[in-house]
Amino acid sequence: MTVVVIMMVMMQRIPLLLLLLLLLLLLLLLLLLLLLLLLLLFLLLLLQLLLLLLLFMLPVLLLLLGLLHLLLLLLLLLLLLLLLLLLLLLLLLRLLCLLLLLLLLLIQLLLLFLLLLIMLLLLLLLLHPLVLLLLLLYLLLLLLLLLLLLLLLLLLLLLLLLLPLPRLVLVLMTMMLLLLLLLMMMMLIIIIIIIIIIIIIIIIIIIIIIINIIIIIIIIIIIIIIIIIIIIIITIIIIIIIIIIIIIIITFIIIIIIVIIIVIFIIIIIIIIIIRTVMKYYKTHDQFLNSVFHRFIEIGCLLFDLKKALFSVGCDDTS
Repeated sequence: MTVVVIMMVMMQRIPLLLLLLLLLLLLLLLLLLLLLLLLLLFLLLLLQLLLLLLLFMLPVLLLLLGLLHLLLLLLLLLLLLLLLLLLLLLLLLRLLCLLLLLLLLLIQLLLLFLLLLIMLLLLLLLLHPLVLLLLLLYLLLLLLLLLLLLLLLLLLLLLLLLLPLPRLVLVLMTMMLLLLLLLMMMMLIIIIIIIIIIIIIIIIIIIIIIINIIIIIIIIIIIIIIIIIIIIIITIIIIIIIIIIIIIIITFIIIIIIVIIIVIFIIIIIIIIIIRTVMKYYKTHDQFLNSVFHRFIEIGCLLFDLKKALFSVGCDDTS
């Protein structure tokens, strides 16, 4: 791939130095991006660690609130039992108390059922986190039930204030109803807090899942960036090697040309020196030319005599 890129660049006649500069700039940007992604990955891992710690602490708090809710529910049942006893005493006086007694009995049975249910859910909560949804439904149902009970108690309080009852019974019933109202308000507050904690736990779980997906994407991007950086580094090394080879070749060519020029120059100088020396020996230019001409004639005669002698030897051999 690197070779193909280099060939395409050379075909487009882009200088290698410019390509090298662009690759170095791209490498710098990728390293900066890699550093930012690593920093983001570290922050996400730290956030995930804090969320996991919070996710570990919230069920403990939820369990403690559930136990407190359980105790308040027991107190509420005890007070309802006392209220039922008082209503039984007043049963002979008013028919309306009988209806309230039936409603309170039904609510008490439902609260007993919910008491068993919350004990079961608190046990299951330690085993599986999906019970949070069931616990949330239970709390919503209990919230509606407590609101209904609150309305009934208010109605009973109004009836007690309107009915001509003995003062001691009226005071006792009023105190019990106020205590019941206080317990119910506390239970409502605890239920709201538990619902908020459950919603926070669900949100934290969703956030942790999203963070894990983001971390996976960031890791994949980091791997791709590292591969690109490796390819760019290899490309830069190849380009530098090509530039060095080209510089070495150009240097050798320049050195060879300089050596050839120097040799030719030296040869010309030597020839000029020889010619000047010979011309000084023959005094004049004409003498030099005549001497050179006579030397060529003598060499030609010698070559002719040598050829004639060789030819005569060949004739003697054939005869």
